[in-house]
Amino acid sequence: MRAKTSIELKEGAICFEASGCGAQGQNKYKFSLDLYSDVDPEIACRTLAREVLLTVQKVQRVWWPRLTKQKRKPVFLRADFDRWLDESDAEREEQLKDEENINKLLIESRKQSKPLDNIKRCYLFLYNLVQFLFFLHVFGSLSKSFLLNNGLTPGLLESTGQTIRLCQLLAFLEILHSAVGFVRSPILPTLFQVLGRAFVFFLVIDGQEELQNPWSALVVYYIWSAIEIFRYPFYMLGSVGFSWRPLTWARYTLWIPLYPLGVIAEGVCIWLAIPSFAQVDTYSVHLIGANLDFVYVLYAWLGLLPFGLAVNFRHLWKQRRHRLCGRKRKMP
Repeated sequence: MRAKTSIELKEGAICFEASGCGAQGQNKYKFSLDLYSDVDPEIACRTLAREVLLTVQKVQRVWWPRLTKQKRKPVFLRADFDRWLDESDAEREEQLKDEENINKLLIESRKQSKPLDNIKRCYLFLYNLVQFLFFLHVFGSLSKSFLLNNGLTPGLLESTGQTIRLCQLLAFLEILHSAVGFVRSPILPTLFQVLGRAFVFFLVIDGQEELQNPWSALVVYYIWSAIEIFRYPFYMLGSVGFSWRPLTWARYTLWIPLYPLGVIAEGVCIWLAIPSFAQVDTYSVHLIGANLDFVYVLYAWLGLLPFGLAVNFRHLWKQRRHRLCGRKRKMP
């Protein structure tokens, strides 16, 4: 129909008038809608061959329970279900748009990736691969000794200790990775874990001329390696953009029993080492008028172990909820 239209907003109600030639000849058409809430006074109007399109924008982007203030729908009003959206549909539509935008950004970032990014990914892949192989060697050697030989084999403590020493030296790079932004891990939990293990290994286990109880050190090595043979492969695959769900589950679940066991094993190892350090002055500092005995440092460290566990536990629990449980999106 060819129509001449007039539309205006009076006290929140849309008043529409049009004259044109329709199926019943030349006629005048008009209606009034008292809308549920305020709308933008600038109403877009398009006259097409068979219809007139009116576009009305809400002042506030909120969901209305109905279109008009009156509870009863006007008899002439019909819903266009091809364009109808409820809250769940709109949320799904926004999700799809977000996912589409994320995919576009990923594609563009891959196209525009710089050579330095590829070098960083290769470096992180190789670093995590090397650490995984070292800890796998320790875990395999200790498992074989515990399960098959029913005890300590000659040279086991020395060989596994050398491998752990190399792993701990390499682990200092993880603090640098967090500091310079190579990885997204926050620096505080990384610092607690790396320095905590370094203290136990280099100062407590490696600092004794003769271990009073070699089993305590081997148990510490075993728990550390049991944690890392899942953590490092996860980061290794993640550095090249690949994820494997069973490995993700293991990475964010097995730490729940293993981390507390590791802290207990470290505490026992420190406690058993205190008599040995009490007999010598290793690491003790003698100042003018005061002595700082390393034994007191060990006691203080035992008190700090639960705090370090709480920091790492809180950080890892947040990561687990994010990775495994997901997060529900909410409409504003």
